[in-house]
Amino acid sequence: MSGVSSPIRNLMTAGYFVQQRDYVSKGDRSNVLDIQNIGINFGGLRALDDVSFSVGKDEVVGLIGPNGAGKTTMMNIICGVYKPAEGKIFFEDNEITE
Repeated sequence: MSGVSSPIRNLMTAGYFVQQRDYVSKGDRSNVLDIQNIGINFGGLRALDDVSFSVGKDEVVGLIGPNGAGKTTMMNIICGVYKPAEGKIFFEDNEITE
């Protein structure tokens, strides 16, 4: 990707812009939150399709996108308000997908 230096990667998927950096600390490299291949439908509308990202210890991550991109839906899935049709969520290595 031009203009983006390593270890920064920009991921574009389903209207999302997620900026994720490789965890380069000498300390604990485990992720606090792992989102793996999340998908959900509302009737005939595919709200999220194959969304994956992770948050490492001591990282701050933003989730931004246009209206209707699924940001609130993603947060509701992480918090357990909605159950994803596909994918898994891990918090501190424990699966929390319901």
